Amino acid sequence: MVRVSRAALILLMAAMAGCAHQSETTPQQQFLEALKRGNSAQASQIWLHMSPEQRVMFERGQGLQPAQSPKQVQMEVMRRALEEANGEGPEEPPATPPLGGALGNLPELLNSQQAGGGANPP
Repeated sequence: MVRVSRAALILLMAAMAGCAHQSETTPQQQFLEALKRGNSAQASQIWLHMSPEQRVMFERGQGLQPAQSPKQVQMEVMRRALEEANGEGPEEPPATPPLGGALGNLPELLNSQQAGGGANPP
């Protein structure tokens, strides 16, 4: 009898579950996954082969599987609520530099300290 390690058995079961999951996806889910991967050619072909009913279902969000289960979402919300209650809130995002301006603002932008223009000319 062949002895299989527990890790190998778990990997085999995960692979089998992954294969089964892929074959059960709807055209709407396949279309969305192709777009997420950046494969627009495959997404276009999937869209062209979808029936009008399947396209309407896609527009309504039917036939799509959420990226996270409701239990995972609930756990994440609870974790964030606990962090806020403990005063650990989310980190502040880095300050973004101001965006550019129009051509009419060009003299101001060229002479500004942020643009590296140095001091204003006399």
